[in-house]
Amino acid sequence: MGDNGFLLGEHGLIDKRNAYEESIRVPMLAWAPGWIEPGAVATDLIRNIDLAPTFLELMNVDTDIAMDGQSFLSILENATPGAADAATTGSDR
Repeated sequence: MGDNGFLLGEHGLIDKRNAYEESIRVPMLAWAPGWIEPGAVATDLIRNIDLAPTFLELMNVDTDIAMDGQSFLSILENATPGAADAATTGSDR
C-alpha cells in the first residue's frame, strides 16, 4: 500500500489534506495464495483503519479491542479474477 502523495500544483494546491482524487486514491497490492486469485482486481474503497481487522481475520484471531475499521477479506475473496489488465489500461470504463 502506497502513501498518498502531495498535490504538486494540481487544483492550485501543494498539500495532501484536501479531498481530491490525487490525494485520496492510494493503490494497494495484495498477495495471499489460496485467498486471492492471481490478477484479481477489487475496486471497492478500503480505508487504512480496515487493515488491522482484515489481518486479524486472516489469522483467525478474535479480539475485544474496539476498532473503527472492518475486515475487507470478503472483498478480496470476491475480487474479479483476471481483471488486472482491464483495470490498468482503463478499458473497463
